[in-house]
Amino acid sequence: MHASGRRLTWGRRLAPHTKWALEAFAETLAVEVGGFGIDVTLAQPGPVGSGALDDILTYRLPDDPYAALFAGDGIPAEMMISPEQVAAAVADLVEAPEVPLRVPVGPVAEHILSSRDSAPYDKPFLPF
Repeated sequence: MHASGRRLTWGRRLAPHTKWALEAFAETLAVEVGGFGIDVTLAQPGPVGSGALDDILTYRLPDDPYAALFAGDGIPAEMMISPEQVAAAVADLVEAPEVPLRVPVGPVAEHILSSRDSAPYDKPFLPF
């Protein structure tokens, strides 16, 4: 599950909601199966350089009403982690004797999750 489930992203509100639903599902599952000695964990990567985010405007329609929201240059390459880094983190979790419920993968995910944990609860959370 991607770390964006823990923050609001302008113009992309549906995707984070689906990820937040996975968080709720995982927490519920952890409560239900914990008594049987089963661990549940969420590997939460930041942006992954898989090619899908390299040029997000490629996937937009010419008359897209949200085009102005995506007028920037996209996500800088130095902020992305590789699919191999995500795979290595998941492999480490699979082999670990005990796992935490949430594991940020990469510096962006670590920033988002730590910022969210320290943010006030009476205001919307926007980490950047």
